[in-house]
Amino acid sequence: MLHNIGLLALDQHLPDALTEAIDAAGRRGTSLARVERELLGFTDTDLGASLAARWHFPRPLVKATQGHSAPLTELPDRHSLTAFVIHARMFTRSYGLPTGLSLDRPALDEEEPPAASEWTPPPLSGVLQQQGGMEHMLERAQAFMRGAAIA
Repeated sequence: MLHNIGLLALDQHLPDALTEAIDAAGRRGTSLARVERELLGFTDTDLGASLAARWHFPRPLVKATQGHSAPLTELPDRHSLTAFVIHARMFTRSYGLPTGLSLDRPALDEEEPPAASEWTPPPLSGVLQQQGGMEHMLERAQAFMRGAAIA
C-alpha cells in the first residue's frame, strides 16, 4: 500500500481529477501516468515520492514509491527495493489481483506482467503449498487487514 501513497492522496484531495484521469486512461487505452501528467502536470508516483521525501522516509522508500510502475528494464539496480516492489506487483497481478486501482492492468508503456506460471516453479510453489496455497495466503492477508483496521 505504501507504494500507492500518491494515489491515496489524490483520492482524498483531488478525487474528481483522479476519476477523470482514470476514465480517460481507460477510454484511450493508455497509462494512468500519461493522463495524470497531461491533466495534472504530475503523476501519482511523483506525488507519492514527494510526500515520502517530505515526511523524511528513508531514501530507498522514496525511490521505490517513485519508481514502482517503471519497467524493470529501466532500473539501474534489479536488486533494489524498487525492483522488489515491482516484482511484488507483477506477482500479485499474475494472480489477477489488483495492486492499486481496479483498472490496474498493464498499459501501453508498462511491461506485460508474467503469467502466473512464471511464479509457480520451485522454490515459490513449495512455499505456497507449505502455506496452504494462494487462497490461504489471501485469507491470511484479509484477516491481517481486518485486524489492522481495528487497531
